[in-house]
Amino acid sequence: MTRPGLLSASIALSVAALAGCGGSAKPPPPVQLTINSPTDGTRTLAAQVSVTGTVSPAVATVLVAGKPVTVSEGSFTATVPVNPGSNVLDVLASAPRAAGAMTAVRVYRQVLITIPSLGGDSPAQATAELTGIGLVAKVQQGGGFLEPLIPGSPQVCQTYPAAGRAVMPGSTVQVEIAKLC
Repeated sequence: MTRPGLLSASIALSVAALAGCGGSAKPPPPVQLTINSPTDGTRTLAAQVSVTGTVSPAVATVLVAGKPVTVSEGSFTATVPVNPGSNVLDVLASAPRAAGAMTAVRVYRQVLITIPSLGGDSPAQATAELTGIGLVAKVQQGGGFLEPLIPGSPQVCQTYPAAGRAVMPGSTVQVEIAKLC
């Protein structure tokens, strides 16, 4: 049988212990994470980007794209490869006894398209090839005023920009055609 005084003391001790388990202690502030570059939505032609930022507290651990990076006086830099197309680069930071932080930036890597050699192709072949690689063909008739009198079919004489040049996807390529080049 339990004595009433002992039970009261036991309950009071339990309540005091619970109150001392963080009831009055202030939790540490959460980790502060800022990305300086690249900005969200950046477009690049490069195969890699430099991710820079700051973190507080300065002793925080930082992961960029899943890999640990060195933090020096609260600043960090990481070189991250980017694939063609859309990339999401995640950045996570944590510190002892503090809530972690996470952010992400989107980087779009554009890949240039090399204009193929189309000399001698028919206008339809040239248009199909350019369209197939993500370019727009603008066919222009050349050959001068005697062109209608020359027998045969027109063919590609040259392109502007010239074959071998690299251009952005969706660029327009002028295709000059004539019966005699």
